[in-house]
Amino acid sequence: MTVACSTICATATGLDEALQKIAATGFRDVDLMAFANWAHLAPADITDDPGKAAAFVAELLDRHGLRAVAMNVGQSYPTNTSDLAQRAQNLRELRAVAAFAGQLRIPVIALQPGHKDAGCSYDEAFALSVTAFQEITEAVAGSDLAVTFEPHSGSVAETYDSMQALLDAVPALGVAYDPSHFVAMGLDVAESAFLLPRTAHVHLRNAVQGNFQAPMDKGTLDFAWVVEQLKAHGYDRALAIEYLDGREDMPTVSADIVQLKELLLSLTVG
Repeated sequence: MTVACSTICATATGLDEALQKIAATGFRDVDLMAFANWAHLAPADITDDPGKAAAFVAELLDRHGLRAVAMNVGQSYPTNTSDLAQRAQNLRELRAVAAFAGQLRIPVIALQPGHKDAGCSYDEAFALSVTAFQEITEAVAGSDLAVTFEPHSGSVAETYDSMQALLDAVPALGVAYDPSHFVAMGLDVAESAFLLPRTAHVHLRNAVQGNFQAPMDKGTLDFAWVVEQLKAHGYDRALAIEYLDGREDMPTVSADIVQLKELLLSLTVG
């Protein structure tokens, strides 16, 4: 396992500045944000010319001595939109992102599961997510890219039963494991171990019930348990620190990133 940092730590800046900050903190691996209307790469822009976008990012990574090990992707429209034109646009973007990732040798992307409240019943919203992920995984079949979903509160996959149901419905789909969301939702993190055999990426930060992000000295997540379980399941990819900047309740993000980095390095040795 390696310890990486997500560019979500610097969403108020451009990608160049975010990468500079991450490199200056001592990281060599980075998880790239590619979220429509947020940061740092717009999937729709990648769609225009994946090769040009990859060359641009490759130059930035090389400049800062970094390697991209994952992408956190937010398409132009919700994953489980019922609008056929929007679904087609999302799929075009994902095909382009897959080409972009292939050129940069990025092995995994994380996607949102889809909104629980999508203007229809929960069952319909869940079915739309299943269809979308089936289309996406089929579109990248044959490549080396792993497609994952990250469970979130407010999504169609906010309970352990619904997470399992989504995995059962889409056998090619992996998990972006982020236990901070389980802590925030009041779930027993120990019961999330069933997700680990399908885990292809990991996001980490401390959390408390009711808030998916908390300072390291106030959060309740047992990082030692998480790393121990990942080791036991043979996980050998990156642990991406995902502390979000710009929150008034978290003025110490930079210090918390460093603290979590050192803790994870100590836990992954051996």
